[in-house]
Amino acid sequence: GRSFYDLNGSSNVPSSGFFRSNIGNPLTSWEGDIISNIGFDATLFKNKFDITIDWYKKKVSGLLFTASGLQYDILFTGDASLPKVNIGDMQNTGIDLSATYHGNVGKDFKFDVTGMFTSYNNEIVDLPGLPYFNGPTIRNIIPQRNQEGHPVGAFFGYQVLSIFQDQAEIDKSPTQVGVKPGQFKYQDTNGDGKIDADDRTFIGDPNPDFTYGINLSFTYKNFDFSSFFFGSHGNDIFDNTKTFTDFPDFFKGGFSSGSYFRCKQMQIGYTVPTKSLTRIGLDRLRIYVQGANLFTITGYKGLDPELQSSDINNTVGFGIDNGNYPHTAAFLVGVNLNF
Repeated sequence: GRSFYDLNGSSNVPSSGFFRSNIGNPLTSWEGDIISNIGFDATLFKNKFDITIDWYKKKVSGLLFTASGLQYDILFTGDASLPKVNIGDMQNTGIDLSATYHGNVGKDFKFDVTGMFTSYNNEIVDLPGLPYFNGPTIRNIIPQRNQEGHPVGAFFGYQVLSIFQDQAEIDKSPTQVGVKPGQFKYQDTNGDGKIDADDRTFIGDPNPDFTYGINLSFTYKNFDFSSFFFGSHGNDIFDNTKTFTDFPDFFKGGFSSGSYFRCKQMQIGYTVPTKSLTRIGLDRLRIYVQGANLFTITGYKGLDPELQSSDINNTVGFGIDNGNYPHTAAFLVGVNLNF
């Protein structure tokens, strides 16, 4: 414990105290949002079809990120965490779409189908006085760079072309110091005939191209059913768990598409007819079975493409899989009673 001190001359009985866990910043201010929105709402076909379309633009000024260590004297900070600073501006633009159809088959079967779609383009528009600033250090590497004209949390590094098959392929490729057959062949981005730090480039984006959802529900006499499906498309994930399992001496994580489609919730219930309840003093009795995370369709090879911390406000975990505990399937049986 950093907050225990030997004040009595005996290290066997230290006294608890306080320590500076992070540094404050009196110059930090709130992030500012400017939101523009143009929308269209309509109800058509005798109230059977509802549709909402919105175009939006959200500009965030004074982005809050953890300061770079280069901005502070290490003798002053010690082991305290660095403060948050307002570092630049970004904007999101995109389209929100929601459409619902209310239908029925005969007098007993009624259903609702809702589709939702959200696209957005995230871009850093201004970093006053900075060419860029890096993301967090993950296992001795810095996989993300924040730079004007690129999205927040963009992955930055060497572009892998293939794996060297033999020494002959190494000999005819751009010079790559210490490389052996079986290791990665990197792209010579600047074309100077050698692989070095200048060949790093933007190689991935944790922001999805779009997300979407589907709500399905129906009732048939006393039975009811509801479900919700959610998907994300086009987002990349840095699978940092592979540094522990796949040749950690030279393999610094892996990038792959984190697109997925998941059944988030499904429920079926039965409401006991009122006539059967009056004799036992109940107004309503409903029995149901509910399931969560029943299945996931994805090409991602990690434990779970839906990372626990996957938003741009989390500057450490955005788009990085550090072995997050996966969303597991769960089942619930319940009873609703009204007296």
